[in-house]
Amino acid sequence: MSYTGLQTDTITYWAPGTKDEYGGTFTAAPVEIKGRWEDKQERSVDADGVEFISRSVLYLSQALDKNGWVYLGTIATVDPHDVDTAYKVRVTHKDANPSSTIIVYKAVC
Repeated sequence: MSYTGLQTDTITYWAPGTKDEYGGTFTAAPVEIKGRWEDKQERSVDADGVEFISRSVLYLSQALDKNGWVYLGTIATVDPHDVDTAYKVRVTHKDANPSSTIIVYKAVC
């Protein structure tokens, strides 16, 4: 079985928005992606050097952007801030097996 065969969870993803002229943020439209979602706590450090304990860890076949938002399941809400169980992507990693035949993207929320 390929790694993508293990990615059976539907995840709604909002890419990071862009700033408007008033300091607000336009949120990108949500898209559905497949991945593996694990609600697990692990210690991580974000790009600012702040240590935190994750809520969820996602394993994907595509990279997500730091500061994007994710939700387990399908939802059409335009603003992820309106969803209690939508989480901000704080850390992203790209890992590969020794021969680089399998690449896995990890997002920590």
